[in-house]
Amino acid sequence: MFGEKAAIAAVFGQPKTNRAIQLKGAGAIIAVPSADDAMRIAGQTKALAAELAMLEYDPGFIWNFLGYSIDDLIAIRFQPTAAFDQSPGPSAGSALHPRPAT
Repeated sequence: MFGEKAAIAAVFGQPKTNRAIQLKGAGAIIAVPSADDAMRIAGQTKALAAELAMLEYDPGFIWNFLGYSIDDLIAIRFQPTAAFDQSPGPSAGSALHPRPAT
C-alpha cells in the first residue's frame, strides 16, 4: 500500500566500512524517476562498483549485481520520520538524532 499512510523503511550501507543507516518514513509514493534521478543512479552505481572492485569482488559479479535498465526503475518518495544506526556493533539499532542547526 502506498499513499498518505504508507509506511516504509530503507537501509543504506557502505560496503568498505560496513556502516549503514536505516530510514523509516511515511507517505511513500511511487513516481517515475526524473532525469536528475537517472544521473544520480548512474553516478551512485559507478561509485559502488568502484568500491566493490576495491574490495576485490569479481567484475562479473559486480555488474550482474548492479546492472539495470533505466526503463525498469521506479522512484519511491517518502518523508523520513526516524533514522537508526544499522552498522554492526553495540550501537546497531539505536536511534540517530538530528544535530541542531548552527
